[in-house]
Amino acid sequence: METNSFHSKMTSLNSPMTSQAQVFDWLENLEKDTDLSFVETLAHQFETHSEELLQGMQNDFFHRESKGLSFKAHKLKSAAGNLGSTTTWKTCQKIETLCLAENWDEISNILPILNQECDETYFYCKKYIDQKKVMNHPELDSDK
Repeated sequence: METNSFHSKMTSLNSPMTSQAQVFDWLENLEKDTDLSFVETLAHQFETHSEELLQGMQNDFFHRESKGLSFKAHKLKSAAGNLGSTTTWKTCQKIETLCLAENWDEISNILPILNQECDETYFYCKKYIDQKKVMNHPELDSDK
């Protein structure tokens, strides 16, 4: 496998919580290849879809539907990867693996952590976008 592949980048980092610097670096590179409005769109989609997916995952957990839970974790993993959130990506990967074994006790411990990681990911995306807007339009800075 190529060492610069997306998968190896996502699995090589090991931070206990979503890292602001990690998300900022990823978004900075993404913005260079696209533009800020594209980054905003991805962040908004992540916020909307992560909430829906997390609710669906809770429902699948409650009904012990491992295939549905694994599928939603996979979709959320992709969305987190689009924003450079390695921690969220890894947590989703772990849930997918736990679903294969139907390890419901461990899944119940991880779902609240995943909720927090998704909130942090969106918070950092929003913070990045707000900072970029102020840099591009200093008159928008509310601290002045």
